[in-house]
Amino acid sequence: MNNTISIMQRDTQLQNLIAFEYIINEIANRLFIDHYNDVTHCKNLMSKLKVNNTALLKYFLLYQIHRLLLRMYYLQR
Repeated sequence: MNNTISIMQRDTQLQNLIAFEYIINEIANRLFIDHYNDVTHCKNLMSKLKVNNTALLKYFLLYQIHRLLLRMYYLQR
């Protein structure tokens, strides 16, 4: 069974902004979307990642960024 999650480019942009502590209105302004679209994107992302609140979403995203940075660090050595 394939456990891969399909993450779109917009999801990736949203992930980065959430991880860096932007609030909903700031995210909506940066992505040039309506506040309500942003809320929907967040809900869809939480559903894809199987997390049930924004705190877990932020934790998951920061964990993924940390893993990526470690990988980049060790590849440079």
